[in-house]
Amino acid sequence: MFCQSLVAIPAAAQAATRAPVQLEAQSLSSALTQLGRQTRTEIIFNPALVRGKRAIAIRGSYSVPEAIDRLIAGHGLR
Repeated sequence: MFCQSLVAIPAAAQAATRAPVQLEAQSLSSALTQLGRQTRTEIIFNPALVRGKRAIAIRGSYSVPEAIDRLIAGHGLR
């Protein structure tokens, strides 16, 4: 299976921090951008890799890597 890299994960200390996340189902690009805003984290991704992909709604307390994993699940990205 071929996976493409999508995001830059924050430093380890920040990665362990949980934050409230409230995201509606939307385009994956918008969801990643909104996640960055809500968690005050810079999430870097190639728009071409997420074009046409949809993200599920997520609500709860997540670390940034956990939230990203939920958003990209099933898309062959990591």
